[in-house]
Amino acid sequence: MHTPIQVNDPFALFNDYILMSKAISTFLLACMCCIAFSACQNDYEMPPFNCESVSEHFIFNEKTIPLKLVYSNLFRLETDSGNYKYLGMESISDSFKIVLNIHHGPYTSEQLASDSIPLGDYSYSTNRPTNTGSIAVGIKSQNGYQFLNIDTASIILSRINIKRQVVSGTFYFRTKDAITSTGTFNDACYLSLK
Repeated sequence: MHTPIQVNDPFALFNDYILMSKAISTFLLACMCCIAFSACQNDYEMPPFNCESVSEHFIFNEKTIPLKLVYSNLFRLETDSGNYKYLGMESISDSFKIVLNIHHGPYTSEQLASDSIPLGDYSYSTNRPTNTGSIAVGIKSQNGYQFLNIDTASIILSRINIKRQVVSGTFYFRTKDAITSTGTFNDACYLSLK
């Protein structure tokens, strides 16, 4: 037999309803975000911006593999400990995904506004506490990408044209299993996010 609920506070039921509505709204928003982000995880056809001048490739197991630029962004981060610039590039082939990341700084607020980043070697090593660059390399599988365990990496920026917003350079990586590879990117466009 069902017993009626006793409510001593007339607003308690209303407050519970409001809290439940907020919880449901938050849950539905989270579900929509998950659906939206998972829909974006398809194979790429073309870069999201017009970058016809780009030429990229890397050498893996003595085979030259051409790459397609998927995105390239220069963005800034202002923190209490300093202002930094980050350049991130993602490229793909039929079987690989390569992500190059560079960070540099600190900058003054005035310097941070520039679309430039210094030429030079941005490197990563598991033996060094501070790194200025990193590379992620994924090999395509049935379940997405299986990423290699990178031990050492280097990205050398050899040219940047802030008017055309393109960068050129080379990269190198070595895995913990002693697999090594080199690659180049020429006139890779970047989108400056301010």
